[in-house]
Amino acid sequence: MSDDIPRRARIDKFVPAEKAIFDAVDAVEGLPPDERLTDAVVLLQRARDLVADFVDGIETKRYSPFSDVPRPRAPR
Repeated sequence: MSDDIPRRARIDKFVPAEKAIFDAVDAVEGLPPDERLTDAVVLLQRARDLVADFVDGIETKRYSPFSDVPRPRAPR
């Protein structure tokens, strides 16, 4: 296999944390379709990217998964 392929794109090079997140995505994707599950997969994939950034020594900006999540409104 070519060394031109980034480590984070090779399952055989995943650290255990990346593999666990990969497996969690697979488990969620096995559930019936639902927008909430799509959101969960997006967040899991972002988490795997952040772990890969750490492993690969890439500086990333702090991330809040809730920065763009609509918050429920208080009843009036």
